[in-house]
Amino acid sequence: MPRHARPGAARAVVDALAALPHRPGLLRRPLPPVTGTVGLVVPELAGLLRPPASAADPETRRGLLPRAVGTLLEAFGDAALVLEDIHRADPATPGLLHRLPGAMPPRLRLVVTEDAAPGLPVLGVRVPGRTRLAEVRVRPWTPEETEGFVRRWPGRPRPERAGERQELAALVHELTGGLPGAAEALLRAAEETGPHTEGEGGPWAGSVLAAVREAGVPARVRRETARRCAPLDEDAWRIVEAAAVLDRAVPVGLLAEVAQVTPGRAEAAVDACVRRSVADRRAAPRLPAPLDRRAALARAPGPRLSLRAARALHRGGAGPLPLADLARLYRAAGRAREGLRCLVAAADRAADGGDCTTATRLSTQAVADDPGAGGRIRTAAKLARTAQLSRAGDQVVAAVRQVLDEDDPPPRLRGEIRLHLSVVPRNQSGGALDSLDEVARAISDLEASDPQTAARAMAVAATPAAAGGVQEVIEVCRELGARWDVARCQRLLRRHDIVTTHRRGRLGHGDQLFPREREVARLVVQGRADRDIAESLVLPTRTVEHHEARIMRKVNATSRTDIALAGWGESGAGTGGR
Repeated sequence: MPRHARPGAARAVVDALAALPHRPGLLRRPLPPVTGTVGLVVPELAGLLRPPASAADPETRRGLLPRAVGTLLEAFGDAALVLEDIHRADPATPGLLHRLPGAMPPRLRLVVTEDAAPGLPVLGVRVPGRTRLAEVRVRPWTPEETEGFVRRWPGRPRPERAGERQELAALVHELTGGLPGAAEALLRAAEETGPHTEGEGGPWAGSVLAAVREAGVPARVRRETARRCAPLDEDAWRIVEAAAVLDRAVPVGLLAEVAQVTPGRAEAAVDACVRRSVADRRAAPRLPAPLDRRAALARAPGPRLSLRAARALHRGGAGPLPLADLARLYRAAGRAREGLRCLVAAADRAADGGDCTTATRLSTQAVADDPGAGGRIRTAAKLARTAQLSRAGDQVVAAVRQVLDEDDPPPRLRGEIRLHLSVVPRNQSGGALDSLDEVARAISDLEASDPQTAARAMAVAATPAAAGGVQEVIEVCRELGARWDVARCQRLLRRHDIVTTHRRGRLGHGDQLFPREREVARLVVQGRADRDIAESLVLPTRTVEHHEARIMRKVNATSRTDIALAGWGESGAGTGGR
């Protein structure tokens, strides 16, 4: 439907006909007189169509208009009359469309779109049997369909890893409600505003997810929201603002309280919003997608409306209080203390209900928002317990470690937090070393304050699973030549008195060189200095000197040069070797 409706009957059809080309000579034959009826309602065609005398009477003109429209479009040949969002049209438009199929020319295609949501009228046009009718039900994408769209997206912000692609698809579906046009606009906005390495036209650099989150409301979505909201009166606008701030389905009475509109006027305003596809009323009135909410919030009056919404939820909510929503509203209203209290309570409720993922997310936010060290320490202790039972990421670990490093919890509590936190990297691939490192720090904190828990931590560190994970890391580091990482793992094992079994085989003894001595001997033959050998083998310089002394004793050498004369060449074999 056009942005500016015209006065008179069937405004949607009138505006569509006004766009018809009416250049002289376009029509190949004279038009029947009945088409002049169209010229009476479409001023742009008045010079082309001469009205018949019988059309002067309004009732007669209304009866002739469907046949006049059909005859006019037939004269233009192949034509398509497209009427969008017919549920928003004036009452005369559906009436005209009900009569138009009876005079439908064979070369005319009529395309009508309407929102058949509950509470909205269904057009239900009757067509003659000879006319082909196709009804296509258009619905938002499912999460799977959104993921397929993201996978086929040709632009630059396209993740390659399957996990990141699924996360991006879930984010796009959440923000757009599965609307195809909004999904495309959101990805294009992320492509335009995301980080580039060489200016605006350079290659993409940075996180795709971060770019989509920071893209804001695409211009296309803002324009569409403004177009749908333009005809709304002041009461309807207040309802839209209240629904945007609340961001949850609530009864009309609660919406009316937040919007400061009487209940009777609120019902009429909600109906107007639903008819304009601004709000969704499948269960209770709410805005259909987060992007619509963000677009509507641009006009909202700010903290006062958020505070009014929070207080209305406190008073009028049925069932358990929506603590997470209350926390969001209080923070938006500038009431940080009330918001933090609701946020912590929401995390505790989620943890008590077994929803550790939600509890971890809310506790992480609470740790970031809490200005007091004591509160951060208490919340970090809860966060460490729930994080080990959820798929916590690096952000959660970083938040807890920041509290441990900066807020200085008591030793016993610090050790308990570290012990819980050690489970998180163990649940991640390649995190065995970090897990054992956290256990080691927990033991040092608990040894004096809680010996019993410290003994339990030592038992955890000494388990074959923990030592075996570190041993796997050692083998991988050896294959990669990462000697410093190998030394770190070995020091960690030695710190906990963990004895690892060697592979079966004969050990060096007597005058035979040990494997480490053979390594030192090969480097000595290459002319390497003791300091270089120490760095290469990750050993103290004094240890390298001891190895050299034992080598010279075993091969009867009196200097480093004599080691080469003893038969140690590049092949690594010598008279003193095994």
